[in-house]
Amino acid sequence: MIALERVSAGYGAAPVLRDVSCTLPKGQLISLVGPNGSGKSTLLRVLAGILAPGAGRVVLEDTPLRELKPNMIARRIAFLAQERDTPDLTVAQLVLHGRFPHLQYPRRYGPLDLAIARAAMERMGLEAHGHCPLAKLSGGMRQKARIAMALAQDSDYILLDEPTTYLDIGHQLALMNLLRELAVSGKGILAVLHDLPLAFSTSDQVLLLHEGSLVGKAAPDALCASGMVRDVFGVDLIPSAEGRYHYRY
Repeated sequence: MIALERVSAGYGAAPVLRDVSCTLPKGQLISLVGPNGSGKSTLLRVLAGILAPGAGRVVLEDTPLRELKPNMIARRIAFLAQERDTPDLTVAQLVLHGRFPHLQYPRRYGPLDLAIARAAMERMGLEAHGHCPLAKLSGGMRQKARIAMALAQDSDYILLDEPTTYLDIGHQLALMNLLRELAVSGKGILAVLHDLPLAFSTSDQVLLLHEGSLVGKAAPDALCASGMVRDVFGVDLIPSAEGRYHYRY
């Protein structure tokens, strides 16, 4: 389990996150939602050990994150940030980067690393695209390659910042089904999502951030019943008989 204990964090004098406490257990798919600027990406960066909290602490399996070296954190926590630039790499090279935290001196990829990277590409349907330069792929294909890199990291926890970006609805649902399978297998999954019906329809729990504060954490039906979704977004989410959610304005 990863735990945030009364964490405040930011990039300047004013904190972006304010006194946030929550846990990310193994075996669950949790969605993180909130309006733009509410602190979602900042929370992921704190959980991944990239941004140190200004107050409070992050604990990974009873060990404060600040006591662990970056490569030890990366072996346990995979972080897939929003895409900024397209690296000058092929699909296979990018996916193999996920194995880097596991390398021992002299930092050479071995047969096991190659096999794990190949399996990650196959799981994302990329086995025929290993030699393709990322720059020549569509945004959706690049996103699948980046997710394969996170899978190749073979960590206990996976943090994803807007992983459905560039994906059409069919591939969005396929990705969420994959994340659920990973959660069922024992991994802890936290994904920032902007599509509220998708988040609530596929997650075990939903974290709701608003203006840097965690204002809700509950199962989707309980969070909807609380009225917090309407308070924050100005819309209601209504479950269907099949367990899918849709907007009611």
